[in-house]
Amino acid sequence: MYKIIRPRGGGKTTTVMDMAMMDKNIIIVCMNPKLYENLARERGFNPTKLRFISFNDFINLKGYGPENKYIIDEIDAFVQYMAQEKQVIAYTLSRDD
Repeated sequence: MYKIIRPRGGGKTTTVMDMAMMDKNIIIVCMNPKLYENLARERGFNPTKLRFISFNDFINLKGYGPENKYIIDEIDAFVQYMAQEKQVIAYTLSRDD
């Protein structure tokens, strides 16, 4: 599992989106999928080629197959818990400055 650890504003979310563009089976798990769609547009990504789901949707996964891989943005404790049950391949973490 990758750990993307950089300070706030260090490009973690852009890196996550780059990773998701390389593999159509990657789903980005985030606090607010609509916000992330807007961020994707602002950063030059086509949000229709990226998949975003909320933390709640991730906890209650239905309709996703075992081929899916997940990147969770900004929730270390959640990842540690969920990594035991799902194929979590990466997450981001902001260090306090």
